[in-house]
Amino acid sequence: MHPQPSPTDDGFTLVEVLMALIVLGIGVAALMAAMGMHVKTSAANRNQAAGAAMLVTASEYVKSYAWNPTVSGGTCAAIQASDLPTPAPTPPTGYTVTYGAGQTMPPASPCELQKVTVEVKGFGYDLQVDVAKRASTEVAP
Repeated sequence: MHPQPSPTDDGFTLVEVLMALIVLGIGVAALMAAMGMHVKTSAANRNQAAGAAMLVTASEYVKSYAWNPTVSGGTCAAIQASDLPTPAPTPPTGYTVTYGAGQTMPPASPCELQKVTVEVKGFGYDLQVDVAKRASTEVAP
């Protein structure tokens, strides 16, 4: 024959329930903190990817420019941002794109090869790349 359970074996005590709630609360708090970190990291990665994609687009835009330098006073003028064709690629909201003036790349002449710096800024990112631009036609200074 089985002994009858005592009245103290009928369920959980208040202390057991409170301990269980504390353990569950700690687990939920850790999960929420991890999800918050995931949201921040995801947004940062998305912003960085958008900036990098814009940098590639802007550098391809400079590469596609058919540069035909003209000689003036025995030298060629540097490529200017205003020389690039319009319309330029439109940056995503929150980003700016800057095209630097062309600079001679020694030992080439200013009429043969110049570098144009492309810079993309936004959301705490400052990305830049130098694009080498060779003249479409040969020009003797």
